[in-house]
Amino acid sequence: MHSSSHRTSPSNAVDDNDDIMMDTIDDDEVEFPFCPDGQDDGQHDEVVGTVDDLWLPLSDTSEFGQEVTYEDFVNDTFSSGSYYSSQSSDQTYFEWNAILPFVRHLRSVFRHNPVACRYFLQEIRCCGRAGIQSVVHRATEGDLYLSDLAGTEDTTSLLLLTKIMTSLSVQDRAHLMKYLEGVVNAIIPIIIPGKKMPRIPNGPKDSWKVVIGSDTSVYGQIPHEAVKEVDRNHVSLSVNDMINTQMALGADLNFIVGDNGRDRTGINGTPEAEAALARMRHKIQANGGDPDNTLYGLIAIWSDGFVVSWVKQKDNSCWTLTVTLCPTEGMNPKDTHAIALGLSKYDHSYTVSQIMKQLEPLENGIVRLWSSGGRLRLVNTAFAVICYPADKPERGSLTSTLGHTGNTSKRGNYVGRWSTQFIPSCARCSSNLVMRALNNDSIIDVGTCEQCCDWSYTDRKGWEKAWPVTSDTYPSEPLDETLMQELGIKWPENRKVPFESYIKPMEQTFSWLIEGVKVALLALAIRIWNKGQTTAYLNSFAVSTKVIKATVSDADTLYKEIVGAARHRREGWQDNLKQLLTTTALTSRGVIPEMWVQKLVSLSCFIELPMHEIFLGAIQTIYEVIEEYIKSNKEWEKFLAMVNPFLTEIKLFRLSWCKLEPLPKSSWISENWIAYMRCLPWLVGIYIRNIGSDEVGNAALARLIHTLDVMVSQLMCADQNCDEEKLTLSIKIFLNCCVEFSNHLDRKKRKRRKNQSPESQKDADPFYVKGNFISLLNLVRQIKRFGKLVWYWDGNLEKGIQSLKPNLGRLRKTSKFLRTKLIGVRKDQIFGRIFDSWNSPPLQAKNSHDWFGRTYRFQNEQEINERLIEGQPLPFVQRKDDNRFMIPFGQGKSEDDIHFLSISLIFNNIPRETCVGQFYCSLAAGLVGTIKRETLINGVKYGVFLPNVSKDEDFDNSWTIMTEQREVLRGDSNELSCQCHQEDMMKSLFAPSTVSRNLIGRKIGMVFAFTEKDKDGHEIGNGFQYYNGSISAWMGRGTFEIQWDGDSTSIEKLRLQDYGLFIENGWILV
Repeated sequence: MHSSSHRTSPSNAVDDNDDIMMDTIDDDEVEFPFCPDGQDDGQHDEVVGTVDDLWLPLSDTSEFGQEVTYEDFVNDTFSSGSYYSSQSSDQTYFEWNAILPFVRHLRSVFRHNPVACRYFLQEIRCCGRAGIQSVVHRATEGDLYLSDLAGTEDTTSLLLLTKIMTSLSVQDRAHLMKYLEGVVNAIIPIIIPGKKMPRIPNGPKDSWKVVIGSDTSVYGQIPHEAVKEVDRNHVSLSVNDMINTQMALGADLNFIVGDNGRDRTGINGTPEAEAALARMRHKIQANGGDPDNTLYGLIAIWSDGFVVSWVKQKDNSCWTLTVTLCPTEGMNPKDTHAIALGLSKYDHSYTVSQIMKQLEPLENGIVRLWSSGGRLRLVNTAFAVICYPADKPERGSLTSTLGHTGNTSKRGNYVGRWSTQFIPSCARCSSNLVMRALNNDSIIDVGTCEQCCDWSYTDRKGWEKAWPVTSDTYPSEPLDETLMQELGIKWPENRKVPFESYIKPMEQTFSWLIEGVKVALLALAIRIWNKGQTTAYLNSFAVSTKVIKATVSDADTLYKEIVGAARHRREGWQDNLKQLLTTTALTSRGVIPEMWVQKLVSLSCFIELPMHEIFLGAIQTIYEVIEEYIKSNKEWEKFLAMVNPFLTEIKLFRLSWCKLEPLPKSSWISENWIAYMRCLPWLVGIYIRNIGSDEVGNAALARLIHTLDVMVSQLMCADQNCDEEKLTLSIKIFLNCCVEFSNHLDRKKRKRRKNQSPESQKDADPFYVKGNFISLLNLVRQIKRFGKLVWYWDGNLEKGIQSLKPNLGRLRKTSKFLRTKLIGVRKDQIFGRIFDSWNSPPLQAKNSHDWFGRTYRFQNEQEINERLIEGQPLPFVQRKDDNRFMIPFGQGKSEDDIHFLSISLIFNNIPRETCVGQFYCSLAAGLVGTIKRETLINGVKYGVFLPNVSKDEDFDNSWTIMTEQREVLRGDSNELSCQCHQEDMMKSLFAPSTVSRNLIGRKIGMVFAFTEKDKDGHEIGNGFQYYNGSISAWMGRGTFEIQWDGDSTSIEKLRLQDYGLFIENGWILV
């Protein structure tokens, strides 16, 4: 056994099992020249030691040179003459002088982390191999100061054992060790003499020492970053250290500019990535670096709270912040790293601000060791934050702005007081939206409407009615312009006092918020405004209550200590006040949040999370609305009895992309809501055709679900090259349908919010309470700037929480406990990367059923034919090369062959107004064939045939589909395409249904084309005329009396069959 007092030189050591050989060095004592200050002045300080010392970190008292500078070693690497491998992967040769820059760099970067330094110094000997081999050798010998490498068999066996033990509970570890102890005792007597066995721990004490427990164990020597306490409730690690560790481990990072030049795949090809690259290149050049000789990467930040225990959730919840390195086609969990951990109920703003300060220097360029392609390199790198995805509560807390339930902040990152009456589109604007969505040139652009805001948060005439200055709480006294100029304060855009007759909506920016706080602070400090007026003014910025309280408190302090009453003000008070009103001074006093002054992430980079915004937000509310509507008609139980058998059938298919559950909902998670959205048009179609009794309400429900389906499909398929106008139109049309359908809900049974008057009960409608619906408009610009929504899927980000939760079951509310748990999480993730690297390709359990996780394989052809006759759901695959539909069953002669039944589509002429915007067709069974399993994985699309259900008639072989990619049947062909607005379908869905006296009092709008002619009959002009009014009387046989706005005496009769008619913001084409 080797000891720390007697070390064998690795250059002369030969392991019996591993046959690792090194170049021979004549003497054990070798001199290595180091230059302390990084400059060669001809006088080298000498560090003398054994060859073994080269692989060990220097002690804390040792002196060593500074970190390698950019000018010295950018992109330095082992050349083919100094570093190469022989035919054996375990045999490595190198020239000592070539490795000195790397040794010196590692000893500097990891000078405060001896575990990581020791590991990566050994990695120099053989990339991806020597580091973990040295760990295993030291673990088996129980000595941290050995430099030899363990053999391949020992390393493989102990890594497997460590992998197993880290995933077990303490009790299960003890059981495993007891079993291994029996195995070792049983085989020792029959071991072949002279045959060396892999190291197997013999009993719990031995396993604690070698595998997982002690500092000398394998797990104890896994490198990890240093975790430090931020405050009593938060701990964090250095992002820079994390990047150093990942690059030295050989993480496969997809740089925006890497060895192969500019990469434009995924997020790297977005406009925001281009802007970040330009910013980094500018900073590299400004700092004297070479922009063309630098690797550039992107970073995405995410944070959120999570429940650890369902008991006393507020006290037993945690919060974490993660960083994803070089996200490309999404947030890869392997490249997502937990950086901070804290208790959820405390304020996290200080922790986040400290991490932001760490991230800012990363854009300037830092030299790092990178293990790539089996070689080590010293490269200059720059990383920039591209976005900070966060849900609405988290974003509001981080940015110190009002949450989405605030009256002026329902739309994220925008300020505008909510008005149910004026923000939605009026009848005329609603019609114009639909015409534009269909590219119909027969109607002119309405332009700026004086009756509504048309869902727009720009300065429109409608905002004069939506946000008028009618309250005395708003300030009216202006500030002295000369004083403001002397103090360096200016009016924020559209917030100059006195206000005009209304307050204009604005997009929030940090600089705009800072200007608003300064103005309010000054006005209150010199007593131009009172506290109520100051609060009302700051409410027009939608800042948090915490900021308002801090502003008022600080203004009172300034009044008492600096300003005072006007007649008692001391000379020079303006100069003192000017110093105290600077952004730096206000930030230090806690008036301006630190998040507002950082330059790393703008407020617009706090982007919406698609899973929370669309599926856990809007779709969940739509479900609640539909349930409320059906229950109000006393048809809920009938609906459940009709659809649940089919939903149960689909659930039993166990499709990975459609994890559907029967109704009603019960503890659904995001994947259940996604599956529900896929089949929602089909479910609503079943209800309307078979159960629904309210024909007018059913028509509004069909419009709601179809526009929702179109909007979700287009949003999830769109990328940065999408048509911004069409996306916006789809969202606005859906929002108008929400407004229309809300009139069919029974408000009398709906519970009001706390302290809400009966007069404002309409504001309690599900569509208005939260900001998920109006914030859908933010997704359009987000897609244009940041790319596809699926790239920022929060489900991938939340996977990191799953590695934290098991360690936090018995939560103790101390920073020491949090530090221990975060270190454990980091070691688990790094060990996983080392384990996969050693077992390349990674070990995977063979599962013969993996191939059809996205479809289903029936036992035989007869089972498929029976389901076709009975009208039961059928999963299918569609070949991408010939669009042929196939249903897999059975197995061919070999394991790789799968039988399938081909399916032909025969299109029917089914009334589409009863199909909620879906095409239906008939199915015919075709020939039986065979397909390779690989084709089912890579060359097909996945979906389910859904039957057209009827309660009174036999199944008529009518089917529609739902697919993994949200595609639908189009026309009369097998080709699937993204859902969109189609003129014939929209006319059918939005046509007037059978009407009744329930329409009396409903608002309507009409548009007529006119042609103006002179007395000779020559055309001199043409255009469109709009009319708004309401239905005043029921005349029978589909005929109403209409009272037009503006002329109470003008009563006209019209028949629904003859003219276009708007019903509650719905629309019908002329």
